[in-house]
Amino acid sequence: MNENIESKKQEILDEIFLKKEDTLKRLEEIVKKSQQDFSIDLETLEIFLKEHIQKLSDKILRLLIAFFLMKEKGLIKYDSINLSEISKRLNVKSTSLSKPLGELIKRGFVRRSSEGSYSIIHHKILEVFEEENAQNK
Repeated sequence: MNENIESKKQEILDEIFLKKEDTLKRLEEIVKKSQQDFSIDLETLEIFLKEHIQKLSDKILRLLIAFFLMKEKGLIKYDSINLSEISKRLNVKSTSLSKPLGELIKRGFVRRSSEGSYSIIHHKILEVFEEENAQNK
């Protein structure tokens, strides 16, 4: 009887844990959606945003998603970047980044580390694409 209860308990608890298949499926979905918005040069790690990405906040999000993907591929060690790197990669003044970064942090898509670098919140990546699709309808 106790074995049956323990087995059932483990079955219930298993529901909260992500399985490898789920993680891979989610990663595949992120890559498919990302391909519509940007590409990454494998040699230089330069990120090429597609022309339809116009808003600065959307550009920042795509840049941070690209860094997440490059880290997942093992091309870089960290998926976070500092303000000057964001400025350089997007070819905008760093002073113009404070407001959109603040809004992205407030919306829960981006985090700022104590060292001042920024990264996408991984479990929110698909939500970024979903929210954009809803706004474009």
